[in-house]
Amino acid sequence: MVERFPCPLLGQEVELTDERRQHILDAHVDGPGVLERLGLTLARPEVALRDRLTGDLLLARAFDFGERTRHIVGILVRDEGNADGISRLWIVTAYSARRLAVAGARWEGI
Repeated sequence: MVERFPCPLLGQEVELTDERRQHILDAHVDGPGVLERLGLTLARPEVALRDRLTGDLLLARAFDFGERTRHIVGILVRDEGNADGISRLWIVTAYSARRLAVAGARWEGI
């Protein structure tokens, strides 16, 4: 099954497969409501960056997790267009972070 999240900034829906969802929940993100917060991050990111080398996209947004604030960060990949010229945008991973460490040459604004 594939879940789709709207992403107005990119003008396209973003896919989350069952396999990627399980990977995120098992390895990277803790706390209740994290998938809902990931959806909000995609809908209204506070930070939007592109990897200069790979073209991967990083979208992030801060949330209050009770006693602490954490960022939900989604890393997205865009597959080249199919025969109809339609590209696929999907979540490869997501994680929570106390602060964003994206300084340096790797990331640039979208």
